[in-house]
Amino acid sequence: MSGATQAHLQLLELGVKSELMLFDGMDHGFYTDVTLPESQRAYKLIAQFFAEHLGTKRSNVGGKD
Repeated sequence: MSGATQAHLQLLELGVKSELMLFDGMDHGFYTDVTLPESQRAYKLIAQFFAEHLGTKRSNVGGKD
């Protein structure tokens, strides 16, 4: 987890919106089993984050639309 924690902190320091969700006691990649309640919760949280932060029009980066 230290790598994920460090990346999360660095993103925050750069002013990038970042959320770190921990699912205590779950194996790495647990979300690949879509029958788990924890997986369903993770997918819901991920979808909410994307809807909030990727659903808005971005500024013209790179000079092309």
